[in-house]
Amino acid sequence: MRTLNTGLDCLESRRLLLAAPREQAPHAQTCESCTAFARELAETDDYIADALLVSVPDGLEHRVMLTRYRLPKGTGMVSHKQG
Repeated sequence: MRTLNTGLDCLESRRLLLAAPREQAPHAQTCESCTAFARELAETDDYIADALLVSVPDGLEHRVMLTRYRLPKGTGMVSHKQG
C-alpha cells in the first residue's frame, strides 16, 4: 500500500468509500486502483438503487395477506391467524 501526502492509504480510502460510497476520498483521486474501486462501488450502488425502484403489482398486498391468513386445508402449512 502506498501512503500519499493526504495521509490516507489505499486501505483507509476503501474503508471510507465503503462507509459512504458517494463521498469523495482524497486518496482515490490520485490512486488508479482506488479510483477504479470507487467507480465500481458507485456502479453497484446505482444498481441497488435501481432495483429498489421496481413497482409492486396492483393487488399484491391483498393477495399475500389473503394467502397468509386463509390457507387451504390439507396443504400442511400453518396459518398465522391473528386472534
